[in-house]
Amino acid sequence: MSTASDDASADDAVPAGLADAVDELYALPPEEFTAVRNERAKAAKAAGDKDLAQAIGRLRKPSSAAWLLNQLARHQAGELDQFLAVGAALREAQAELDADQLKDLSRKRHQVVAAVARQARALARQLGNPVSDTVEGEVEQTLRAALADPDAAAAVAGGSLTRTLDYAGLGDTAVDLTGAVALPGAAPRRRAAGDVRAEPEDTGGAERRRAELEQAERDAADRERDAAEAAEDLDRADRRIEAAEGRRAAADDRIADLERELETAREEHAAAGRDVRAAGRERSRAAAHADSARVAADRAQARATRLRDRAGG
Repeated sequence: MSTASDDASADDAVPAGLADAVDELYALPPEEFTAVRNERAKAAKAAGDKDLAQAIGRLRKPSSAAWLLNQLARHQAGELDQFLAVGAALREAQAELDADQLKDLSRKRHQVVAAVARQARALARQLGNPVSDTVEGEVEQTLRAALADPDAAAAVAGGSLTRTLDYAGLGDTAVDLTGAVALPGAAPRRRAAGDVRAEPEDTGGAERRRAELEQAERDAADRERDAAEAAEDLDRADRRIEAAEGRRAAADDRIADLERELETAREEHAAAGRDVRAAGRERSRAAAHADSARVAADRAQARATRLRDRAGG
């Protein structure tokens, strides 16, 4: 396949400990990759292993879709093995199918790929790193490549992809794996044993191929049911979120109304306070005037009394 000789030469120069570093790093959440990689490289350098430090430092952070495929190889290894086994069976069956059968096979392949891609997206949510429709499309693209090319299947199963894979769908065109795998030949520790590169041994002829294709169809149907159930769960969750967001929006509006009412009440309170103080000042002036007027009235009344007394006398 596309890079087998390059991979072999690369494996010969792999420093001891690099496989462990790769297994650790490509299992991490994307946001932790760079910092942990740099720490491991620094530790290797401090331990005097310059080759390992340089090799770790050259490891590339996986794209979002590559990260998700790597997690699929770790957390759903059995399902991924079944999927890749379907690819091997489909490749063999395809060689003897006519045009109508090829069309049907292409449709089933699409169903299987879409179902596994949806499972991967659900896994991303479970791991706390939900992905976009674009990333899911890139995962599908890579899964199609894995069905078409056994080397691509091995790369996906290895769990150390740095980028997605592409397959044009033209005959036996090999998938370009250049720079796509951090450490060719490595496999994640949690992955089930087995070499997905190996093509199934031809012992049963056409009957065995038909049986494998029927199994592939059953697997596709099972995954479709799982995907449909997951989609229903997602729809229910979306509806709950939508309802909760509606209630929150209504509460936000009510809070805004109350805040406006409170601000108006504060302004009215301040205005009333100013009126109270002004009225108090006016009262003080009125009280002083009333006091002085009373004194003047008392004096006038006293004078009038004195003048009457004199006039009467």
